Amino acid sequence: MVNSVHFARFLMLKNNFGAVREILQKIAEINGRVGPEGTDENGDIKNEQESNKSITTTITTAVDNDKDSTNHTVIVANKTANMPENTGVAADNRIYTYLDLFRYPSVRRMSIGAFLLFFVSNFCYYGTLFALNNLHGSIYWNGFFMALAEYTAYLISIPILKRVPRKKVILVTLVLTVLGSIGLILFSNPQANWYCELYGQDCLDVSMEKVFAMFIKFNVAVCNTVLYVYSNELFPTAVKSLGLGWVNTATMLGSLLASANEAITNRLGVNPMTTFIILCILTIIYFNGMPETKDKAMEDEIEELKEKGNAQTTMNVA
Repeated sequence: MVNSVHFARFLMLKNNFGAVREILQKIAEINGRVGPEGTDENGDIKNEQESNKSITTTITTAVDNDKDSTNHTVIVANKTANMPENTGVAADNRIYTYLDLFRYPSVRRMSIGAFLLFFVSNFCYYGTLFALNNLHGSIYWNGFFMALAEYTAYLISIPILKRVPRKKVILVTLVLTVLGSIGLILFSNPQANWYCELYGQDCLDVSMEKVFAMFIKFNVAVCNTVLYVYSNELFPTAVKSLGLGWVNTATMLGSLLASANEAITNRLGVNPMTTFIILCILTIIYFNGMPETKDKAMEDEIEELKEKGNAQTTMNVA
């Protein structure tokens, strides 16, 4: 449902009200509701102007349900009434490419930061799975406890998304992942302790090793969940699909390199968790300058293009 609203918002930005109307009609049918005003029960248009106005109200209210959404309402209303608009050039038929994610400073920082976040988060997520063989005890029980930590994280993420700012959650989970990785390194070699040789699987180090592994898994799962919401809110509507494709590339790359992490670090004589620590710290430093998106109106257009359009409109008026 959320993705459908975003897609409709993009089409509305392009003045493609026909396609927007079809999407809203499908959403209405699924929820047993009446479609946009100006259409009959079958979705056929009775009054195009009234239908377009209803579409404007529906999408703006659904996506920008806060006080800052007034600007977006005015912008879209201008399009509906075929009035001159001052929102830049994104409302024309411009076709964006991946180069546009790096051409403009405002989007460039978002793109680099989002790539780092998704790469590191998925690198750590799959890295903990590949590390199961290194944990002491039964691999089946280890897998069960890791899954328990992950699903607990998913359940907790729901109220977190509603109440806590996205940026704060991501930063906290990355910091906790660093701390958990340090703890796992400290307790990752129980054979070195004489009391572990005496007590075997009941050794404190073995238990703590599992606790820290679950702790890492929990924080990474929370971070991953919040990231998917954050990325949808981060990119302007005009390049949102490109931005999501870009972070999906980071996801695949992170999961791919995670499989090689253990082999490379073992060959270098380094604990695999060291890579987690380094990557998370670098990401924390860069991400600290990223914007917060919770309760913020989503931008439709790239900031530089919007400013350029505003300046051009001012000149035309003058």
